[in-house]
Amino acid sequence: MVARTSRPGPGSATAAEVVAEMAAEAATLVTGAGIDRTRLLGFGLVFPGPLAPAGVSPPSMRQWLEYPLGEELRRVTGRPVLVENDAAAAALGELWSGGAGTSATFAAVYMGTGIGAACWSTA
Repeated sequence: MVARTSRPGPGSATAAEVVAEMAAEAATLVTGAGIDRTRLLGFGLVFPGPLAPAGVSPPSMRQWLEYPLGEELRRVTGRPVLVENDAAAAALGELWSGGAGTSATFAAVYMGTGIGAACWSTA
């Protein structure tokens, strides 16, 4: 990771408004980090709560139920977008950064918008 940003939740904005704002924020982030856009592989986006096959469905954001956020963000940015649960992303970050030590299997508890957990096995 070379840059990141975080913003408050969408409030009462429509999905189209939020996606447009996210695309603008992503462009600002890429430019501000001095990244050559031709080298940009894609974006990662974490979300609280469960992810449904067709999109996102966090309990605290019912208006986003089944909304294809990753697909829409990919459409407006022109780059691949990986959408993942925040607890699972945090656990993977611990694994990649060495926070899991040499354990073949570990669990991470994540406290953010709510409380989540994820288990990873490298075996």
